[in-house]
Amino acid sequence: MVTLKKEVTLKGRKVTLKGRKMALKGRKMALKERKVTLKGRKMALKGRKMALKGREVTLKGRKMTLKGREVTLKGRKVALQGREVALKGREVALKAQGEDVEGKEVGAEGKVTLRRYDDVGKTMQ
Repeated sequence: MVTLKKEVTLKGRKVTLKGRKMALKGRKMALKERKVTLKGRKMALKGRKMALKGREVTLKGRKMTLKGREVTLKGRKVALQGREVALKGREVALKAQGEDVEGKEVGAEGKVTLRRYDDVGKTMQ
């Protein structure tokens, strides 16, 4: 059996109802897509602006990072210096301990001084 499709004129064109619906659906979809595209374009522009902003931030951040790096290097130097001081202090403590032992000043007071030097060495480390 052959089903006869009702012909409907769409701008003078003979189109089936199904065709018209599809055409309308397609048009709506096209409009929707256009909206999406506009939104997408806006988003893309926003993203670009954000990227540009981000670039500025990155550049600023880079400078800050470089500054931070310098500070870190300086901080590291300070830390190394502090470590040297701690090592020196430990050496001093060890020397003092050694002197005390060498001097054989091992009484109740001598032990206290040794312990005190040990504590200094530990805190300085």
